[in-house]
Amino acid sequence: MKHSKMILLSVGLLFSVAWAIPVSDSSAPPPPPIIVPVVTNYITTEVQTLAQDASITFIGQLCEQYKGMGVQVTVLLNNNPDWDPSVGVLYYYVVDDPNKGSSAALCNNSPGGSPQANCTVKAWPSNGDIYIKGHAGQSEAISFTLSVVIRPKASKGGASIKPRPFSFIKPPLRNLGGTPSANNLTVYLSEVVTLTATQPLGYHKKALLAFTFCPTPQTGTRYEVQSTTSATDGRSSYASYICDKLPCVVDGENVIAHNGRQLPSNIVRTGSGTWKTLYALIVCWGGVWNPPKDEYIGHFIFNAHIM
Repeated sequence: MKHSKMILLSVGLLFSVAWAIPVSDSSAPPPPPIIVPVVTNYITTEVQTLAQDASITFIGQLCEQYKGMGVQVTVLLNNNPDWDPSVGVLYYYVVDDPNKGSSAALCNNSPGGSPQANCTVKAWPSNGDIYIKGHAGQSEAISFTLSVVIRPKASKGGASIKPRPFSFIKPPLRNLGGTPSANNLTVYLSEVVTLTATQPLGYHKKALLAFTFCPTPQTGTRYEVQSTTSATDGRSSYASYICDKLPCVVDGENVIAHNGRQLPSNIVRTGSGTWKTLYALIVCWGGVWNPPKDEYIGHFIFNAHIM
């Protein structure tokens, strides 16, 4: 009898100890993804070459998304990195309406009288698209590329930026011998979404990125969007999912394209559609052990563009 009581007491103690052990709540929702801001770039995809005195307009369709954000335009002169006018330069100014001229310029590339590569608008003043109106100098075969970088707004009150008057150093000359189609070009810029820097992400954790595309005459109303997520540490891999609305979750009904293979460079491509605002969900696998944080942390870069 005494032996039976000891057994019952031991069993009771066992249950008491088991009951005291904390049990993880498997029904608890996973942590939400971290929000990663993106940088939007509008670029030329071909080298541009202008005849002397020729005019050109670049158009970046901003999808009415960037009011208040910082805009920087950069022109790279392939054969004239010092911007020597005698070798050939491009004079340009930036407006937010195709009907606006140089007197309403938001910025220009010769504020001090000498042409230069950059032109910056601290805060885009409207929901209008970006129009970069350029004019070649009096040197033939000016070869260049152009890029626009859009970043988060620089300051709270910057959206009230006032247009600054602008005029070319030398009045634009008409080339009476040229045809209008060859001497007054219009180029639509291509949009590429990137990150400001390499992004850290913990093992099995998620990152969410949001970006917007607009159709252009070149893309048509239907197009595909491709994103690439690449490890930079040699120790991590990634799965990626693209959604057309929130919530954006794995196996969710808003996923329009996915690549669940855990790859060091993960590429996912949507089907054809009129895609505008999209969301990329990135899931990290692996990474480099970080003792202070007691976890594996991967590092990746990201880009997305229209195909």
